[in-house]
Amino acid sequence: MQNFSFNEQDIADQLSRGAGIIETRKQVTAWFYLHATRDDVASQRAGRTIYVDVPYFQSKGKGDTDYVSGPAKAENVGDFPKEWAEFQARLADTRTSVMALPMMRPSIRKMLEDAKIETIEDLAVAQVQPELQEHQKLAQLWLKLASEATKKPEEVVPKNKGGRPKGSKNKVTHAEVSEAAA
Repeated sequence: MQNFSFNEQDIADQLSRGAGIIETRKQVTAWFYLHATRDDVASQRAGRTIYVDVPYFQSKGKGDTDYVSGPAKAENVGDFPKEWAEFQARLADTRTSVMALPMMRPSIRKMLEDAKIETIEDLAVAQVQPELQEHQKLAQLWLKLASEATKKPEEVVPKNKGGRPKGSKNKVTHAEVSEAAA
């Protein structure tokens, strides 16, 4: 077994060359996303498990294989304002990702990506190549069904046997109808 011993001069020499100093200028990739977190208070009140969406922050240094992830803090927002603004913009976007379409395969996803089509709304109206026409029809059907589901249902007025709304005062007797017909 080898015995390692350092004197103060060796340590000072290493520190003067930068050894042991954490690199602060390392390029970092950071992003914000929503994460489902259990709400213990609401779950206990309801007697069932309830989840809420919580903004999370994830960062990874360039060249690193590991990353740091956790609930977003004010310091994360302050350190990465551009990424936070992009996250807020994504939350405000009400369009639906093409990934929600059924039968989405990697090859179709890649073709849509190359065509710069990211949402179902864009796919429904885009000029597409023949390989994407089936998915375009799915997108159009998706939008049609979604618009029908969000329409306010018409009020159904109950009617009596004569076809008049129940409780209406414009009753006409059989004799009056016969006289008018004659």
